[in-house]
Amino acid sequence: MPQTRITHLHRMMIAATITVVTTFTGLQVQAQRPAQQQPSAAAAVPARNIESGQHLFTKYYCYSCHGSDGQGGAGVTLIGPNLPAFNVFRSYLRKPAGSMPPYRSSAISDTELVDIYAYLKSIPAPTRANSIPLLNQ
Repeated sequence: MPQTRITHLHRMMIAATITVVTTFTGLQVQAQRPAQQQPSAAAAVPARNIESGQHLFTKYYCYSCHGSDGQGGAGVTLIGPNLPAFNVFRSYLRKPAGSMPPYRSSAISDTELVDIYAYLKSIPAPTRANSIPLLNQ
């Protein structure tokens, strides 16, 4: 029986796939909690500094898994309609269910999280493929 050698690239692809699936599953589980366990949707996110959020997104290497503009990669997409409510976002960062490391308040303050969240919310959703004339020919 011939031995199959798994290359480094294949291992990296497998690890990235597992990361995406476990992270997405963790966000889905939190989103499906009963209403009494959900964080209050009324707790609005205060207006914060988007530029500071962009700097912090880079400073804490969020881009290494979530892409330079939150478009996703090894981690989930963090822009537009894919971004959960702030309280869910904060809860997941503090106690992630997937392979993402936890970011305790001693590492990233709630104020910094609000700035990062404001930055991610400011990124426009990508253009839909069917709205690009060249792609519809």
